[in-house]
Amino acid sequence: MLRTAMGLRSWLAAPWGALPPRPPLLLLLLLLLLLQPPPPTWALSPRISLPLGSEERPFLRFEAEHISNYTALLLSRDGRTLYVGAREALF
Repeated sequence: MLRTAMGLRSWLAAPWGALPPRPPLLLLLLLLLLLQPPPPTWALSPRISLPLGSEERPFLRFEAEHISNYTALLLSRDGRTLYVGAREALF
């Protein structure tokens, strides 16, 4: 009876008392993932900006029928052509 009680006690204590060994590489990768710096704010700013009402900005709004989700805007180097990328369309 004593043996069974001791065996039961050690079986109950094992899952909570001892953690399985973890590879150090996995812990290192997890630590590196958690300690990554945030992305720089300059990456979020526009490369070219034109003030509202300037002569270089001839229109105020762009839209087309049945087109939504404008995801890419690219201004040519000379500033005369604006390429607009939308879902299933390119202008």
